[in-house]
Amino acid sequence: MIQCNNTLSGRGVNMMMKTVLGAALFALHSTLFTSCRPETDNVFDEPAAIRLQKLVADYTAVLESNTDGWAMDFYPGESSLGGLAYTALFKDGDVTLSCERVIDFKKTIDGDGKISFDSKSSYKYAAGEESTSGYTIKSENSVTLSFDTFNGLIHYWSQPFSIDLDGYASDYEFTFLSACKDSVVLRGKKHGSLMRLYPLSETPKDYIDHVVAMRNMLGEQPRKRIIADGQTSGISLMENHFKYFEGTSTFDVPYTYTSKGIRFYCSIDFNGRQTLEMDYDDETQELVSADGHIRIPAPTQAEYFTATSKQWYFNYNNTKRAQDVCDELRDIINTCADEFNNANKNNGGIFVNEIYLGYNLLKASEDSHRMVLGFNYKFLGNNYFGYAIDMQSADTERPLISIRLLEGATGYGQHPQWQPFVDFVGQNSPYLLSFDSDEDPTEVILTSEKDDSKWFKLKRK
Repeated sequence: MIQCNNTLSGRGVNMMMKTVLGAALFALHSTLFTSCRPETDNVFDEPAAIRLQKLVADYTAVLESNTDGWAMDFYPGESSLGGLAYTALFKDGDVTLSCERVIDFKKTIDGDGKISFDSKSSYKYAAGEESTSGYTIKSENSVTLSFDTFNGLIHYWSQPFSIDLDGYASDYEFTFLSACKDSVVLRGKKHGSLMRLYPLSETPKDYIDHVVAMRNMLGEQPRKRIIADGQTSGISLMENHFKYFEGTSTFDVPYTYTSKGIRFYCSIDFNGRQTLEMDYDDETQELVSADGHIRIPAPTQAEYFTATSKQWYFNYNNTKRAQDVCDELRDIINTCADEFNNANKNNGGIFVNEIYLGYNLLKASEDSHRMVLGFNYKFLGNNYFGYAIDMQSADTERPLISIRLLEGATGYGQHPQWQPFVDFVGQNSPYLLSFDSDEDPTEVILTSEKDDSKWFKLKRK
């Protein structure tokens, strides 16, 4: 069983992890910090105010002691973003930050230095670009780190947008949980997300460059299996989210890219083995825990397919209709198309001209479902609708995948004529895949394992 220590509460859990941390499938590896000095001391031989002031001095010394700075794992409050890699160099009351991602937002500064946000001007930080501002460490009921003068790289995530007064529901004030030369752990005062700092052994620029290279490489390698001491479980590792599947439930822990691999928001535990981070092995292309007991293998072609960020198209258009599919599916698609055309003949004669399986062509802001059976029609431009699906590798030895129907995605409810086609794809799962190439396939035939007379071919553009 995998569980998570209750280090978050209230809105911190709701905004950062939605419902996933509350499902008790992941563990915060508290032993990681046993060498660090906690904020709360069990020896009360001095007044609390004096102890807190000493901690202020101690924590300031820790932060400023590392001349190369710190790698900072930062988790904006909206869980869809996962984790972001920052660097932070603290010196003489100032902090210099850089981030692996481009930060772009609207900002104006008046003659008095007052900052406001509007839609007429923008400010952009390139990946790795540094920004310096002030910071303070102070004692109240606890010791806090505050980024208390404006720094767009950190304050961007807490700025309001339009009527969204919380922005990304992130913090710029943090309470110390522990601090020592090996790591600093903090928790957001308002929203509760953890932030961790680790000493850099390279320059901030080199670290960010290595993180970007790691993200670009691993981002093209969606992974679907984890192996702990020989026991294999199904997962999804992509887009800064580690997802574990148990029955029909999916549980989610975000992660941050590092210069060597990835680091999770909290420790994962499989088959009694725990790890907080995993390094990339250049030779095997695996992600491996420090003790070697947990491995996330390189993806197979079938796993690439199930986690594709591309679209695979049916050989179909409204003139020639369906081709490269079994006879039964050809009849179903053509009947669906006729019913769709008839239902929309009074709307200027719109018709579906493309059908695809894969990554949703609608942006996440338009439709949260990322894998779909998708449809395109032209009416004053391109229009998309789809049916949400989940695809998983169904066999570690063979290129067998399952396609599970979830629900109608954006726009699908207005076009129910396509339900028989959707049902056919779902009901005949799982499918054996036959690619035209092992290295860079552009065509694949999906044949039902239940009945090999039911099949269809897809092509990648």
